[in-house]
Amino acid sequence: MTMRYIYCEDTEDLPCFSHATQSQIAKQELISYRWITKAIARETDDLIEAKARVASSRSSSNFQDIRIQQQAPDQMDMLCDVLDREAQVIDDKIKTLQREKTIIKTAIEATEFPYRDILEARYLGTYHTLTECIEDLGYEYNYLCALHGKALTAYAKQREIPENDKSS
Repeated sequence: MTMRYIYCEDTEDLPCFSHATQSQIAKQELISYRWITKAIARETDDLIEAKARVASSRSSSNFQDIRIQQQAPDQMDMLCDVLDREAQVIDDKIKTLQREKTIIKTAIEATEFPYRDILEARYLGTYHTLTECIEDLGYEYNYLCALHGKALTAYAKQREIPENDKSS
């Protein structure tokens, strides 16, 4: 089984993979889309801050007292190298998160109507519950719940999430 990375700020709510159903794994993956979006924003802020520190360190090393530069010119270069590596690590994190976000969105877009609309409204849109989706989607709550379950199954098939063997 391919390990799936599920991003969630509160991991206590995550089902154990050995006991989770296909739909539970799919739902957690979809829920993680919002967390990924927030994480990308945080990491982008960190990247901007890291790049500002690099620029600040480089400019301060250019204008510091000549006597200080003669004592530790290599230390400033080392600091700039460390800050450059930090910025690269943050940039790599952002790219990884963006790839995962794209995978989730692509799988949603590949599901059939009406499942795609339900998944987009619930997980990509501004709604946090199915109850909030009712007016926009135009379904009764019980019918929407049934369709949501089928939508999770359709998503799981797109993502090739295996069904757990309950006998073991």
